[in-house]
Amino acid sequence: MALSKPEDVLHAQTAVSCNVCETEAPGEHYCFDCNQNLCSNCETIHRKVASSKNHNVCLRTQIGEKYSKSLNCTDHGIPVTYHCEKCKAPVCGKCVTDQHKGHEMSDLDVVIQKKSTLLRKYTIKMQEDVLPTLSVRGEEVREGKEKYEKKICQIQQQMEDENEAQHKEIDVIYNERLKKLLKRKELDLSVFDRYSNEIKVRIERYEGRIGEYQNAIVKNSLPNVFEFAKTMDTLPEIGRTPEFPTPPSFLPGKVQNLRENLGYLKDSSISIDKKPIQSKQTKIPKVITRFKSPLKGKPSICISKKGSVLLGGDQSNEIVKIDKTGQILWRRNVQFSPLTLAVLENGDIIFAAASTKETKTVRRLPINGMEEILFNFEPTFSNGISVTSDQRLLICTRNGKVLRTNSNHDKVRHLYDGKEDGSALHAIETSDGSIYINDLYTPAILILKKDGTITTLKHTTKGEKFVELVGLAVDAEGNVLSADKGNNCVYIIDQTKQVQKLVDSSHGLQSPRFIAVDNENNLWITQYDETIVILKYL
Repeated sequence: MALSKPEDVLHAQTAVSCNVCETEAPGEHYCFDCNQNLCSNCETIHRKVASSKNHNVCLRTQIGEKYSKSLNCTDHGIPVTYHCEKCKAPVCGKCVTDQHKGHEMSDLDVVIQKKSTLLRKYTIKMQEDVLPTLSVRGEEVREGKEKYEKKICQIQQQMEDENEAQHKEIDVIYNERLKKLLKRKELDLSVFDRYSNEIKVRIERYEGRIGEYQNAIVKNSLPNVFEFAKTMDTLPEIGRTPEFPTPPSFLPGKVQNLRENLGYLKDSSISIDKKPIQSKQTKIPKVITRFKSPLKGKPSICISKKGSVLLGGDQSNEIVKIDKTGQILWRRNVQFSPLTLAVLENGDIIFAAASTKETKTVRRLPINGMEEILFNFEPTFSNGISVTSDQRLLICTRNGKVLRTNSNHDKVRHLYDGKEDGSALHAIETSDGSIYINDLYTPAILILKKDGTITTLKHTTKGEKFVELVGLAVDAEGNVLSADKGNNCVYIIDQTKQVQKLVDSSHGLQSPRFIAVDNENNLWITQYDETIVILKYL
């Protein structure tokens, strides 16, 4: 049994626009019959039109009051009057003797009164205790931020002052040494010039003598020849060999020494000048527990932001919340068996369901409300669903496409179009906005970046080839995990795109399917044999 209700009942106090006119006028009124928000002008017209003048219209602020007085059983169409204590749901008189037969019943008004009293109690506590405390904390955060920013400004100014002083001192030292170097250069160059002048004089002297000798030879002047020959027993000396000045050498100072002489940041929580703080490292994985899935069929899994572990089975029309031992903590019936699961930040569950042999649908199960169809895909939907950081959905279809919904989940955009069945089995988003896709057909892990480029990984860093990639997950450190059914293992891909085998058959893995990481850094692995393995690896 489920309750019929208008689409926007849970958001009665949210500001919305009129659904009738094309302006952005606020929809202050709500029509139960048309399921539409109306502005004041459209509401006036709505009451005058013959076909809608008898519709049930009220202010949006009165939706809760109106709705609470007209809850009808969707199975039997009559008002609900009882509360089933076993199923925790309002039921009508026929439900008492039908699907809720034998269950403990309470008067609905009494239950509503108790719950209303409890809500009032919590409302008062939140108003008197929680909100003032949060307000004080908010002020503490603001003051702390101001003090922090002021201190950072002071440090920055100190660093700038030191930088300026150090630069001035360096300039003084540089100018002193440069002056000394240039003086040494001047002295040494004068030595070169002196040698050059001596050589020039000798060259002129010997060139003159050569001319005299040649002239005596040409004219065949015997007196001159005999006279010159007397002095030519040996060649004339060419003078001393020059000894060149040796330039000075320069020994650069060590940058490390300069760093040691400069001020540095010292912080208990961050280290800027020293090695960065290391993130959590992977260690040898250890199996925490292993148990049989409490649901029939191949299990699918997802973990909410709050840490709730939700489980589905492809042969069971249920979604359950379980603990680490497999005990069921909470359960909800669904119309069709879940093939894969995801959960939004508000607690709504999104799942792929096998509606018929020909058609498969993506459905939403609100935390409080009726199951509904989000999409009906052709060709048939089959593969993974995941939630992005901004609460959109990534949906993989059987024909190899990856789709991303808008924030309202009523439109889709094609991110990737694979060529073959299995080209996109599961897709997830990482913190940098990249989309990782498990391509079962290739097989490969595809990385679709924001700029549209695609990186393809076909094997581990050690060269081990992928066989049959299935589920994906991201852990708190930004590592991507990928399950390989064919290799009976789970890979870990770090942010440098290094791929390593994390766990395998030595840890008892047998055909892993979907994987998820909880808030305690435990890795949950569902397997095709309907077992679930939990490991600690961080």
